[in-house]
Amino acid sequence: MREALRQSEEALEQNHFLASLSLLQQIQPTLLSARDQATTEWIAAKIHAHRGHYYEAKALYQTILRRNESDLPRSRQTLLEEQYALAQQHHDQYVVITAGLELLFRYEPLFPSNIVFNLSLALADVSPQAARNILESIPAETRGPIKAALASDALIKRNVGATLCEAWQKISELELAIQPLCTNSPKDRQAELIIALPLTGRLKPAGEAILDGIVAAQLIAGHETQLKVVDTDTIEMTALATQLKANPLSRLIGPLEKEKLAQLASLVEPEQSVIGLNTLENSDSSSNIVQLALSPESEARDLAERVFATGARRIVIIRPQTDWGARTLLAVRSTWESLGGTEVATATYRGQDDYEAALRVALGVADSNARRRELGRVSGLSTHLQTRRRQDIDAIIMLASSPEEARSLKPLLAFHFADDLPTFALSVINELPSQIDHKDLDSLYALEIPTIPPFPESRANSASLARLNALGMDAYQLAKSTHVDTGKLRSLQRGHTGLLYLNDEKKLIRHMYLYRYDQETLRRK
Repeated sequence: MREALRQSEEALEQNHFLASLSLLQQIQPTLLSARDQATTEWIAAKIHAHRGHYYEAKALYQTILRRNESDLPRSRQTLLEEQYALAQQHHDQYVVITAGLELLFRYEPLFPSNIVFNLSLALADVSPQAARNILESIPAETRGPIKAALASDALIKRNVGATLCEAWQKISELELAIQPLCTNSPKDRQAELIIALPLTGRLKPAGEAILDGIVAAQLIAGHETQLKVVDTDTIEMTALATQLKANPLSRLIGPLEKEKLAQLASLVEPEQSVIGLNTLENSDSSSNIVQLALSPESEARDLAERVFATGARRIVIIRPQTDWGARTLLAVRSTWESLGGTEVATATYRGQDDYEAALRVALGVADSNARRRELGRVSGLSTHLQTRRRQDIDAIIMLASSPEEARSLKPLLAFHFADDLPTFALSVINELPSQIDHKDLDSLYALEIPTIPPFPESRANSASLARLNALGMDAYQLAKSTHVDTGKLRSLQRGHTGLLYLNDEKKLIRHMYLYRYDQETLRRK
């Protein structure tokens, strides 16, 4: 049995998971030493993790870590790091917090600042009561960061990152880790705020919706900052850059158009503060252009991470044959591949007439019908076999580009025997007015910003304009608080469009909420 255990471990190291599992099943753990038993548990945990069985892997790691340190198959730090990385993939905030604190306080992890930042994200995602419950379950020597966060009310504040920086700066164990994350908070200087939006052309509705959000945030904040609004349809970017240079204290929100933002980025000085409302392909980390956008690509990447966190490893992607469908497909594919998932098939449709044919092929229903007909031809008998879909699918990512597409596709999935598969979609499908029956979408998961669902009885704006209002409010708050010398953790905010923070390329990363359609209403998962 020890030889089978050795071979199983070797197969695991070579990523031959099925061979490792086959060898592991030949072993009777009760006949092994305590250390070898722990090794079998560790191998089983790694196999479960690879297959997306998070809770089984989590339980095994917890069992292993309760063993004597001399019996562990790897060092305790290595096992904690593996458990911590797995919890991050599956958004298990409890383990991210508890394992992260133990790594910070008991060991010398390679990237302590990353652990502190992920700890802050996890705390921002839990309620104060959940944080208190975690506090009671961890050793007294690691409670300092959570106690400080609760005492500062960081978990209920909008500027959660800045509050955590203030709360943690006196904790000696975190001193070096938070230093690169928390620079000195710059003073809020009263200065002119230039708003550059399209207000006359085809993007006028979008520009006006964003401007409404900026003005609303200005009124709520009660600041005396002067707002200067310019129309990007009538002003050249060179003239806009000149206006910004004329007042060194000025800040700019805009433009919304990608090509105009790229042109402006080449004209402004690094020390000038700009909140761009789009994303740039080749951004310069030395620039002070902060990129804030509600792009479908960034949302698609967020969705892929959420689907992977559910334990799904094999997916079918449904998407329209349009430029929008191609861009979101690429974003999902690149993220899914980087996580180690498998794309089983892609269903591509040009229009409503293609829905059924595309799904039949992707789900393997067409192959099932062909096999049934071939069996009947060979046997010479009439066959009454049930058509089946392929069984190697864990989830479906539906990149529908409109609510009408989603309402047509979701029932077809049930018709083709896929109603048991969890199906996920982007926020664009939530734009149905409240008067329309949403029952066709029941059980479907969708991303959305926190300020929209559930569907109200009436709404002043459509969902798309409501998101742009929220984007304007976030842009105003960021223009007031984000500076070139502000550390990464200080950028962490509870925005109107989700939890926001700046990455190293000065792009705002947004975590939206995942909701589920339940009895015609969106409810947070």
